[in-house]
Amino acid sequence: ANLTSLNASNISSGTLNSARFSGGKVLQVQSMNYSTEVNRTSTSYGDTGVDDTITPSATSSKILVIATIGEISIGNNGTTGIDMKLWRSIGATDTDLISQITNDVGGFTTSNNYRDLPHVSCTYLDSPNTTSECRYRVAFKGNNTTTYVGVQQHSSTSSITLMEIGA
Repeated sequence: ANLTSLNASNISSGTLNSARFSGGKVLQVQSMNYSTEVNRTSTSYGDTGVDDTITPSATSSKILVIATIGEISIGNNGTTGIDMKLWRSIGATDTDLISQITNDVGGFTTSNNYRDLPHVSCTYLDSPNTTSECRYRVAFKGNNTTTYVGVQQHSSTSSITLMEIGA
């Protein structure tokens, strides 16, 4: 093998690099933290406050979503649990990406108690096929209206990170 033909001028010209390493690069990153306590007594989904946007530079790009929701609290009812989901909005169109990050988590067998749970995390690789702004958010709800469910309890921090990955 003739190793002398692979020299610094061949590598620095970019031909070798672009041929071998064209995809999978992180093109941009958006991130936010949120520490405001949010409570709900509704059985319909509402925002946790964990919400960020990214505008892909190419329709072939993928978006890596990494979200962590801070301390969760569930009120004093034996049948209460918390549901969470990750959704994406492009314009007026909402799409469930993970429809059940949690499903009825934290329900009790006895009443007159409340429970604090540790954080919940999720990771999702999305292919939005657009160069329009994409909004990613985590929503939550309780499974009954007789008590509350909450996130970011005691000002714990939630976060979401969005990474555009080139094709």
